[in-house]
Amino acid sequence: MPFPFKEPSPLPIGDIQKLKKETLPATEVKNHVLWVNPDFPEIPLDLPSSKQLKRAKAKQEQISSNLGIFLKSKDGERKVEIDSGHSRSGLLGRVIFKDCEGNLYRDVDAKGLGGSFVFGHARVVSNIVIREDGQSTGTVRKDYALHDRDMSEKLFSKGIRVVRVLGIIELEEIIPDQDGKKTSVKHAQAIGRLAPDTVPVLEIRAFGTHYRLSDPGKNLSDEEIWQAVRMLEDARSLVAAELSRSEKEFGWRDYFLWLWRTIGENLGRMHKNRMLHKYLTQGHNITLDGRIVDFDSVEELRESEESTARFDAEMVELHHAIKKFTEKFLRAITNQLDSENRTENLSGIMGEAEWQFIEAYEEENPTKES
Repeated sequence: MPFPFKEPSPLPIGDIQKLKKETLPATEVKNHVLWVNPDFPEIPLDLPSSKQLKRAKAKQEQISSNLGIFLKSKDGERKVEIDSGHSRSGLLGRVIFKDCEGNLYRDVDAKGLGGSFVFGHARVVSNIVIREDGQSTGTVRKDYALHDRDMSEKLFSKGIRVVRVLGIIELEEIIPDQDGKKTSVKHAQAIGRLAPDTVPVLEIRAFGTHYRLSDPGKNLSDEEIWQAVRMLEDARSLVAAELSRSEKEFGWRDYFLWLWRTIGENLGRMHKNRMLHKYLTQGHNITLDGRIVDFDSVEELRESEESTARFDAEMVELHHAIKKFTEKFLRAITNQLDSENRTENLSGIMGEAEWQFIEAYEEENPTKES
C-alpha cells in the first residue's frame, strides 16, 4: 500500500516511473510529531500544520502520523522504496509541492526507519544493533535530526540550494529484529539495541530528486547505462519544469551547464559564509538537481580562523569529483544515444561546465584572505 498523498500533482514528475525500483515492507509504529516546518503551508502528506501542532502542544496533546513507520522483514502494510547506498532512509512517495518561496520539491523520504543490506541477490531488513560509536544502526537520534534541521534552514536562508526537513517524528516503538515484532523504545534500550540516552526519530525530508551524483551505476553495464540515463533524464526534466522550460529545449548541454553552475554557486555561498561541508566529493551528498544534503559534517569557521587553504582545497576536490561523475554520465548518455540511433552534440560540454563552476564559485565568493 503506497503512502496517501492529499492531492495528485498537476505538474510533471519526470521520467522516474521508467526506473526499476527496489522496495521493502514497513509498518506503522507508535509515534508523535515533534516539529513541522512552517515554511511549507501545504505539505501533501499526513503531517499537521505547524499551527495545529502548536495548538496541540499548548493543550499538552500529541499528534501521531501514519508516516511514523519502521522497516519490517515481511508482511508490512506499506512499501518503501530503498536505494542502494542509503542505509537508513527510504522514499515515501513523489508529488510536486512548494515552500512559501515557491521552490519546487517532489521526492519525500524518511531517514531513521531501520536498516537493510544485500544478501545474495536480494535486499533484506537488518537487525538494530549498537555500533562501537554508541549509535544504533538504522536509526536517527533526536539531537542529530534537530541539528540537521537547523543547519539545513540556516544554509537555505543564505540562498544555498539544499534538501529541507519537512518534519520530525519521534518514535515510541521500533522493530529491532528480523522477526518483525514491535517493541517500545524503553524496552529496546533495556535489551541493548538502543543506547540509554537515544531518542529515535524520523526525519521527513523534501528533495527535488532523491538520486545523488553517486547513484548512477559504477560499472556502466548495459543495465546500469539504461538506469543511469533514466535517472539523469528524470533530473533534467525536473530542472526544466523548475525553470519553466520544455524538456525539448532543455537539452543535455543545458542541464550539465546548469548543474555545474548550481554546484559552484552553492559552494561559493557556503564558503562566503565561512562554512565547510567536508563530505561533498564522494557525490553522495549532492543530488542530481544540485541540492546539498546531510549536514552533520558542516563546520562553521570563526572569523579569526585562517580558512583560505581549506576552502580552496574543498573547491578543487569537488571540481575534480564532479568532473569524474560528468565524464561517466556523458559516456552513459552517448552509449544510450548510439543504441537508439539518436544523436546530440555533446562536444565541448566538459570545458564549458568547468568554466561555469569556477565562474559561479568566484562570483559568490570573490574575496580572498591576504
